[in-house]
Amino acid sequence: MKMRRKKQGVPGNADRNQAAQTPLTTPSATTPPSSASTAQRATPQAHVGRRPTHKPWSAELRHLMLGIVITVAMISLKVAFEHTPWGEAAEQYTYRLLSRVLPEYRRGGTDVVLIDISRIRGGESLEDGKLRPTSRVELQDILTTLAQMRPYSIGVDIDFSPTIDGWVDDSDPEFFKYCLKLKQATPIALGVFRSLREPRAAWLGLPEFASLAGGMWLPPTGLERTPAWTQAPGVADKLPSLGAKLASAHGEEPLSQEDEQGLRRRFRERVVLTQMNKKQLLVGEVLTNHSLVGQLKEAPIRITKAKDLLAHRERIVGRIVIVGDLRPTSGYDSFDIPTEPSGSPGMVVHASNAYTLAAEPVWEFSHTARFGIDLTLSAALIGAAIWLKRSRSSWSTGNATRSQFRALFWLIAVTIAACALAVYSLRVFWLDFFLVAASLLLHPSLEKMLHRRTHNLMSRTHTTAAHSAS
Repeated sequence: MKMRRKKQGVPGNADRNQAAQTPLTTPSATTPPSSASTAQRATPQAHVGRRPTHKPWSAELRHLMLGIVITVAMISLKVAFEHTPWGEAAEQYTYRLLSRVLPEYRRGGTDVVLIDISRIRGGESLEDGKLRPTSRVELQDILTTLAQMRPYSIGVDIDFSPTIDGWVDDSDPEFFKYCLKLKQATPIALGVFRSLREPRAAWLGLPEFASLAGGMWLPPTGLERTPAWTQAPGVADKLPSLGAKLASAHGEEPLSQEDEQGLRRRFRERVVLTQMNKKQLLVGEVLTNHSLVGQLKEAPIRITKAKDLLAHRERIVGRIVIVGDLRPTSGYDSFDIPTEPSGSPGMVVHASNAYTLAAEPVWEFSHTARFGIDLTLSAALIGAAIWLKRSRSSWSTGNATRSQFRALFWLIAVTIAACALAVYSLRVFWLDFFLVAASLLLHPSLEKMLHRRTHNLMSRTHTTAAHSAS
């Protein structure tokens, strides 16, 4: 017989029915939910389908005012910095960098031809301090041969100024008269250096020879600009530079401040101290195109006598010709051209000056254009910053600052490309570009610092006012 065991703890049918009729109760059902759990459940639902709220426009207005203050301060500092030696060095570096955009070789030759007469005796100082002049007879033969080839103009890079003892060579008056005779058919310019601070009548010893004079003075540094003319204090007449004399051989007037065209210019005036006696000299300078210096130095015509020129007729016809000594030199006749760091004779600088004025001028932005560009770039940067803060109001300050620097990077990159295009196509240089770029890079940091200072000052003011009211 089988024994039935009673199952302990297993409810019967009646027990199940009673349990089904009894409502389930838990401690959490009777206890009100905590505020933390309510917030956790409500938080995901509160942001569903909602955009981040925008900051009030008062924040953007404050940002705009800070940007304007920083822009005015940075432009004022930049203008002041431009007139310091460091500012001039920055302009020279900018010119040297942008000049690489210009072509360095011209098919068919340049418009200026150099005649090297270094193999002809003369042109140096003797042991007793006197000069050994280049033979005037040989120079006369060279000029006669050149004039027969119909060049555009002829310049002689030799100082023909009288000394305190009189003429450099006793035959100078006759030589000058012969040059005046040749000048009726072919313009000729003779170098003047020692007497550049004298009145017109003394440039070449006598008034009738003054029309032949071309100034040889060059600045020792900063050759991105070369003289168009020089003028001594108290002297009424301007002495045209040798290059300007050759370029304007057919009657053009020397450059002046009125040469500025709209938003570009190529001329400026400044007062300098001469190397020889540290006296003041007013100089009219022109921005110079040195791009073809390498080609000029590689292909001069070297002669020992006048008849050597006959084999180069095609290179001389219709071109500017400069006769002088092209030997590597040092001291007062060695110049560091921006595109050629090694020293070059002054004759090469005069050639670049003549080439710029006669064939391919280069320009720089005028002061009005520079100011307009500064304001435009600053406004673009401020506008980008406001847009980023407005459209990304939920970002942290770090993210907004990084985005502002990213926008600044692209702004500078586009500006660099525009600078190169302006130089290549329009021959216009923006010489204070690096100063402006440095100002733009400092702009976000200065704005952030000024914003923090302003915020702290306003907080202290409100705190002080609250304490006073209580």
